[in-house]
Amino acid sequence: MKTDQEREEDKILVEVIQAMFKQDWELAQQVLHHTEKYNDYYQSEFSRLLLILVRAQVLQLNQQQLSSSDRQYLIDYLFSVEHWSRYELVLFMTTIDSLGRVTANILAHELVKRAGQ
Repeated sequence: MKTDQEREEDKILVEVIQAMFKQDWELAQQVLHHTEKYNDYYQSEFSRLLLILVRAQVLQLNQQQLSSSDRQYLIDYLFSVEHWSRYELVLFMTTIDSLGRVTANILAHELVKRAGQ
């Protein structure tokens, strides 16, 4: 059974996917605002990563990039995880455009290398 926090995370993910699919800037901004409040409340590594994921998607609508601090936090997290789960794969795939080509290639190479171990 999912916790309230997990249900809220699922809701945020569904909302950001809907906003991106519809290319709805107003909905995307609402989801971002909701996620900022969520992150302020929980103040956890995963709430910050969710906020970065949503920011990356919203900024992508305007063809903008993540801040260097958000990008570095995301990169540090992804490189720190020894064995990626579905969570890390989703995080990587939804933020790949924000990582930069070189970093995305390095992470993809590491993923393949680790998968072979």
